[in-house]
Amino acid sequence: MCRLELRYTDKAPRLAPRRLFLKCFIPDHRPTNLAERLLIDAGRREVEFYRVVANHMVAMNKSPVVRCYDEQYSPDTFRCHLLLDDLSDTHYQPKWPLPATGSECEQAIDALARCHAFWWEHPRLGDGVGDAFSAELVASFSRELEETFGGFADFLGDRLSADTRKLYERFFSDGPRRLLGRQGVGRLLEKRMITLTHGDANFWNVLYPRNPAADQIYLIDWQFWHIGVGTDDVAYMIGVHLDSPRRGALDTELLKRYHNELLAQGVDQYEWADCWHDYRESIVRLLVLPIWQWAVNLPPEIWWPNLDRIVRTFEDAGCMELLEP
Repeated sequence: MCRLELRYTDKAPRLAPRRLFLKCFIPDHRPTNLAERLLIDAGRREVEFYRVVANHMVAMNKSPVVRCYDEQYSPDTFRCHLLLDDLSDTHYQPKWPLPATGSECEQAIDALARCHAFWWEHPRLGDGVGDAFSAELVASFSRELEETFGGFADFLGDRLSADTRKLYERFFSDGPRRLLGRQGVGRLLEKRMITLTHGDANFWNVLYPRNPAADQIYLIDWQFWHIGVGTDDVAYMIGVHLDSPRRGALDTELLKRYHNELLAQGVDQYEWADCWHDYRESIVRLLVLPIWQWAVNLPPEIWWPNLDRIVRTFEDAGCMELLEP
């Protein structure tokens, strides 16, 4: 990633951008397993987002998508690049790993809700925007995750507590159903209460305005976007990126804020009880995250604390009953 400063001839348009942000993705090998395929495919998906999805979102009031001037992807080498507006003068990101402030949490949740509301049950989902779903794909994904968990558990040995090991064994006893939730693949096929999700909605993938009265918030790093349940983004943002004491004080408040913003943006027939149940099922799906992060060789500084936070979030939300046969 680098920032570019541009110089123009005298005949260039007055409003031509003076600074741009260049983001390149250059993998060093071809993928060999599911986790690597997902990671390698991230570049293609982000190019697809700015090429297809962002164009639809131009119609959205205060679209939280940074302007993209050029995007390219090579299916032969998996290389890609994005040329984006450089907003560093007007926006900032929290310093990782420091947690977001209360105000930053609220701004991020509001931005997610506006995006989700725009794509809520949108007719283009799975039809030009995003991939169609199938039960076979979910079953295949679940099988490979279960195999990967075996290596994950062996690697950790007795560092993985007996209770956590049993929790994962119960999850994988019916992995496809755990991943899909109570309404199964039919919900996705029928586009009921689904939307376009970010896929990596953490507080550091947000550009916060230095002057909220003059500028708006932006969501960045769209390489894992997909069609899904909106609360997956909310659970990921809250359950993975807030420590237990602070999460316990904010999670219900932020989830209610999310639900209220959905309704304010025109989403209907989505009751609070639906949102709460979806949120708990989203927490269950979070269990696969540390396994995947370990499999793609992310450093333990990331996936080890995530494992602890997710298990604690799971317990606090009473999700064990969702794993009953």
